[in-house]
Amino acid sequence: MQIFTKENKAIVTALSPISHGRIRAKDEKDANGEDNVLRFRTMPFLYKDESGNVNETDLYCVSGNSMRGLGRRLMFHHTIDLLDLDLEKILPNFSAIERRYVANLFENGGSTPKGSHATVGVPAKTYDEILAKLPMLDLLGGVYITHHFNSSCAIGNLILRTKETQALLTKHNVFEDTGSVPSLLDVHTDTVRHTKMRSARDASEYPDNMADEATKKNLKSAAIFGADVLPAGTSFYWQTSLKSTPNEGTLIAYDAFLALIAKFGSIGGMSAKGYGMVNYAFGDAFDVKAAIKKYDEYTLAHQDDVIEGLQMLANDFKYVLNTEKEPKKSTKKGK
Repeated sequence: MQIFTKENKAIVTALSPISHGRIRAKDEKDANGEDNVLRFRTMPFLYKDESGNVNETDLYCVSGNSMRGLGRRLMFHHTIDLLDLDLEKILPNFSAIERRYVANLFENGGSTPKGSHATVGVPAKTYDEILAKLPMLDLLGGVYITHHFNSSCAIGNLILRTKETQALLTKHNVFEDTGSVPSLLDVHTDTVRHTKMRSARDASEYPDNMADEATKKNLKSAAIFGADVLPAGTSFYWQTSLKSTPNEGTLIAYDAFLALIAKFGSIGGMSAKGYGMVNYAFGDAFDVKAAIKKYDEYTLAHQDDVIEGLQMLANDFKYVLNTEKEPKKSTKKGK
């Protein structure tokens, strides 16, 4: 049996400022005492300075999990639109919420409501069969009401390109030296703020001599928080790999996953405000249009398999949802 594996590398360059926040601990404030500024995500990084001393710093990055989530949604909606699938038609005996659980697996990586658990064990061959029919699932994995599907795809963080990271990555032949880049000390974020206006009342009290009605309206609808952004021109290294799968469709889906992300051309938050526009350089051997076309041809040729895979998922992977249990009544007798 042939096992498919593949690796891909990209240089990702910001065409506009990028915002990508980390999850802040409850009531956490930053060094400036502010709790309404979304700080850019970081990862720990060790490097040697010019004197040979080992230093640790927080390196700006875009998380691999966010890239996986972005690709999930793009692939699911692309596939559904391509095949013109209607879950209500192909899963007619299931409720809207049950169909939503199926969709959540592909859009969001799954959903496991509180108290739910699987009611039957599923043979390994059934897992193998459904993964062969649904390349998206084999590629990206997920959880369907406590039934776990492993991912064949390893998706790394987007790692900030600096002299220090370039020296490390080129040393281990992960990426080639691609020219001049800034040092860690030269990379800084800017904090973007809009306004503290929060209501129509606030806007109405804004002095007439300071803004016209159009400006007041814009102020009223603007965001009330701040966010760190990396400037346009910032670039990252990105590496992904298809680890191992016996399914040719998953190999094709892997290239399409990268191609759809590249075509979408946006990462991070505040895309509606023009942030996060990026360019992906995978190298001359990678053709975005060709990768999507090949996936479309394969998926159309295996449309019946996709439908059958979705039906197997809903029919064979059984579960129950427990309702909140009533408190037990006391058995103690009154004195």
